[in-house]
Amino acid sequence: MKARILILTLLSLSPSVDAYVGPGAGLGMIGSLIAIIVALVLALVGVLLLPIKLLRARKRRQSAEPPSNDTHNPTP
Repeated sequence: MKARILILTLLSLSPSVDAYVGPGAGLGMIGSLIAIIVALVLALVGVLLLPIKLLRARKRRQSAEPPSNDTHNPTP
């Protein structure tokens, strides 16, 4: 507990740092952040929709196949 208080005290005494981010770096960072978010959303949508797509394709194949007349009758 004392260590945490000491660390918080030391961190609160540190001077603030003034930094400048230029317009090029700022726009690059924003563009990269948007690209990462879009990629994550698309990956999530792809993972969620793949099973649905496969089930629909299987159902479509089964409905397109003619019914089987295999009644275990040997051919003469």
